Amino acid sequence: MGGECQVNPIYDEKRHRRKHAVKRFLILAGTILVVALILLGLITFITWLVLRPVHSPSWVVEDVQVLTLNIQSSSHRRRLMEVVGAKQWGLTSYLLNADLVLTLRSNNRNKHMEIIYDRIEVRVAYATSVFSRASFLGFTQDKHNTTIVETEIKAMSVPVTYILANAIQGNIQSGRIDFEIHVDVRARVKIGDYKSFGFGRKTTCEVTTTTPTSGRVGQLITKKCHKS
Repeated sequence: MGGECQVNPIYDEKRHRRKHAVKRFLILAGTILVVALILLGLITFITWLVLRPVHSPSWVVEDVQVLTLNIQSSSHRRRLMEVVGAKQWGLTSYLLNADLVLTLRSNNRNKHMEIIYDRIEVRVAYATSVFSRASFLGFTQDKHNTTIVETEIKAMSVPVTYILANAIQGNIQSGRIDFEIHVDVRARVKIGDYKSFGFGRKTTCEVTTTTPTSGRVGQLITKKCHKS
C-alpha cells in the first residue's frame, strides 16, 4: 500500500542554504582569482616598463671639479704594552683631505611614467677604497625628463694606509688622478595614481681629473659610466 513521501521543510531549507553558500563562495573565489590575475598582469607590465634597458632610469656623472686634494702625514709615538712591555714604537699616520663638486645627470626616458626617488647616495673611492660619501633628499622626476643635480663631497682627515697615501701622492705629482664614483638610488615608478614597489639602481663611473693647483681647480678629463 503506497503512501505519500513528505519532504521535511526544515531539511530542504538547510540544503538550499548550503547550495546558495557554495554558489556565493565559488563566485567570490572566481572574482578574487580574476582580480589577482589582473593585478599580477599590471605588476608584470610595470616591472617590464621599469626594467627594460631602453626606458630604465639612469644616472651618470656629468662633471667633476676637484677643489682640494692632499695627503697629510704626522709622526707620533704609541705605547704597545701588549707587544713588548713598555717599549716605544714610532708610527706615522696618513690623512686624506679632499673636496669635490659633482654634477650628476638623471635621465627618465620613459614617456608614460614618473620616477619617485626616495634615496640617493653618492660615494667617492680611490682604488676601490671609499673615502667619502654623501646623500641628499629624493625628488619626483617627470616623464621623459632630464634632471641635473650638483652636490659637494668632502673628506676631512680621513685615515688611509701608507700604500694608498703613496699612490695618491704619486698621482698628485703626475698631474692627474683616477676616482670611482658610485651612485646608489632607491626609487619607485608612478603611473597615474599607481605607485610601484621600490627598486634599486646602481651606477659606477670611472673618472680621471687633473689635480688641483694653487688658483686652479682640478678638471674632468675622461669618464666612463656603467650600471653595476
